[in-house]
Amino acid sequence: LIEEDHLPDVEMMLSYIYRELGEPEKCIEYYQKFLKLREAAPDMTQDARYMLDITRIALAQYLYDAGRYDEAVAEAQKVISAAEAISWTSDLWRALSLIGRAQEKLGNKDSALQSLKKAIEVIESQRGGLGAGDDRASFLEKHIGVYREIIRLLIGMGAADEALDYLERSK
Repeated sequence: LIEEDHLPDVEMMLSYIYRELGEPEKCIEYYQKFLKLREAAPDMTQDARYMLDITRIALAQYLYDAGRYDEAVAEAQKVISAAEAISWTSDLWRALSLIGRAQEKLGNKDSALQSLKKAIEVIESQRGGLGAGDDRASFLEKHIGVYREIIRLLIGMGAADEALDYLERSK
């Protein structure tokens, strides 16, 4: 038997398993169960609630993968609100990038562009804080996809000069 305090973790793991199995709707279902169980915890502090909301980036990605772009945007907005409340930039750029990709899928290219620009602002502020011993190549590898997305979008919008600017900024 699974102890009740471990049940949310089981639900979360089931969501990961269903993602790997290529069953996005089951994946979403179990992640939503995980969130509901965690939200109901009697010892949920405000900081813990913010961190739980930040984990919604996984749900936002699952919704995006399932083609449920409006819902993905809504979940990513919750991530942004929580991340900004506690200055958590690690997932802030991910949420902004996901919103940009979802907005583009929804045909909202201007909104997509604005979200991707904000994501890059966050990334560049993080990069500026790297110390001499930090692995800049690893940092770039982790974030290069956002630059690719904005460059591709800008070229598609006929803004080649601005796309070149982002290419230079990605180095």
